[in-house]
Amino acid sequence: MEEKKVLGIIAIIFGGFGMLLSWIPIINNFAFVLGVIGLILGVIAFVVNRKNKKVLTIIGTSLSIATIIIVIATQAIFAKSWDNATKSFSNSTSLSNNKNSKSDSPKKQSISKIINTPISIDNGKYELTVTSYKVIPFGQPGNTYGDKPVIAFWYNVKNIKDDNLDPTSAWISLGGAKVIQDNNSSQVNTLNVASLPDENFLTTQTQKIKIGGTAQNAVAYTLTDETTPVTVSFAKSVISNDEIIAKETFNIK
Repeated sequence: MEEKKVLGIIAIIFGGFGMLLSWIPIINNFAFVLGVIGLILGVIAFVVNRKNKKVLTIIGTSLSIATIIIVIATQAIFAKSWDNATKSFSNSTSLSNNKNSKSDSPKKQSISKIINTPISIDNGKYELTVTSYKVIPFGQPGNTYGDKPVIAFWYNVKNIKDDNLDPTSAWISLGGAKVIQDNNSSQVNTLNVASLPDENFLTTQTQKIKIGGTAQNAVAYTLTDETTPVTVSFAKSVISNDEIIAKETFNIK
């Protein structure tokens, strides 16, 4: 018998839209709700079409289930990155308590540029090298979500002696990276992380890097205007957040 299509079509809409949002941090909480609604509608459609064809019903239900699975997996990945940052913070705190108490004035640390310059981070556990950057207008490949342009950076991570390191946490959690667009006279305008700007790293951005190995990745930040330069800086470690070791300003015009 002919399939009753209304519920199946609605389930496809909810499931499909949910899958589009399921990769984006924070926003994927909404995607989870869409997936649940789509799944419920799919189940109801199965009951309504128990003696009929179920093509649209199966598609809508499958998309909804996939959305829920992707959201749960993505949330677990970011929870892991947060756990890595917490462990690094604890280890760095222990090291800082053993510093020599001599009263000699510390030598001024030289601050290097960022582009194509290996930066030793987290007390020498790994090296991060920014290889290129570009501004991506809204709607272009690499910036299909949101409504503003983003600035994207491509980088390499060389694991020297970290037993639990992945490309995403190397930049966001452990690297002490600060990305600022100084267009506010009263407050520091720290830019928010945007969605992944390069789909080539979709499945590798959170994979563990072997000691001695090097991995590539990309990260993007949402711009708050289209003229003010963006300044990126890295700290020696997540605990030494004010001890800047690399800093560079990037024009976006």
